[in-house]
Amino acid sequence: MAFGRQMLQRLYDLYPQLEGKIEYLDVGTSVSQNYYVGYSHGEIYMLDHHRERFQPEATVMLRSDTLIPGLYLTGQDVMTCGISGVLLAGVICASAVLHRNFFFDLLCFLGKAAAKSFMGKKSDVEQQEKEKENREEVVGNGYSNGSVNEISKTG
Repeated sequence: MAFGRQMLQRLYDLYPQLEGKIEYLDVGTSVSQNYYVGYSHGEIYMLDHHRERFQPEATVMLRSDTLIPGLYLTGQDVMTCGISGVLLAGVICASAVLHRNFFFDLLCFLGKAAAKSFMGKKSDVEQQEKEKENREEVVGNGYSNGSVNEISKTG
C-alpha cells in the first residue's frame, strides 16, 4: 500500500485541488488477483488467449448483447486482452445498449477533427467559401480545372 500512497501523493502534487477528495484507494498485485478471482499464477486474463478463441465461431459468441434482456457484457473478454480491447468493448457495449453505431460516430468525429486540423482550424463554412472563391477565380481566368499551380488574381 506504500506504493499506492506514493502515487496518491504524486497526484496531489500535480493536482492539489484533489487533496482530501479521494475516498478510497486500493492497489492490486498478482497476489490481489489470486485473492479476488482465484488466479493462482498471477495471470490477469479471464478467458484463455489461444488460437481457437479468435476463430469466427468464438468471436460470434463473444458479444455485448446476451439472450437475457437488459444484460450486456463488456471488458477484455468481449474483444481481446488489454486496455485497447477494453476500450473497444466499451464502444461495442454502448452501441448495443443504445442501438447506435458508435464506431461510425467516432469515425465522423475524428474525420472532422482531422479536417479542421488540416485546414488550419477554419470552420467548415469558411473553408467552403474559400473553395468557392478559388473555383470562381480559376474559371474567371479561363482554366477549367484546379490543376494549375498558380493563378493570378489580376489576370
